[in-house]
Amino acid sequence: MVASSTQIFRDELQEVKRISDDIYALVDSEKSFPEESLCPRIQGFADMCEEIGVKCHVLEYRATKNYFPDHVVKAVKGDSFSALAPYENLKNRTQFGWSKADNWRMAKEMTNEELLETDLGRFIKQLIAE
Repeated sequence: MVASSTQIFRDELQEVKRISDDIYALVDSEKSFPEESLCPRIQGFADMCEEIGVKCHVLEYRATKNYFPDHVVKAVKGDSFSALAPYENLKNRTQFGWSKADNWRMAKEMTNEELLETDLGRFIKQLIAE
């Protein structure tokens, strides 16, 4: 019998919790529009985190890369690039996308104010406060 991925995550997170109770999970919503429900895989992971006491935040936007403002994307990648809309999938761009390896450079260019205006920024602020 093969264990479900949720059970595997549960086992792994419970093992990490043996070291510390301060465990947080940040999860891409992967939503295509604001009213879309989370897919069962993501909702199941978030529910499992709550059950075992892992503080989990599912992003409002599709993914972390959807939080980068246009001026940040242009500063890192050049003027031919543009920011993603909040629920746009980078894979659907026909041209001028970027790799995950570029994300840290873009995050570095964001101001605290830009970040704190988002649910991602508020989550990070909460982590710092705890």
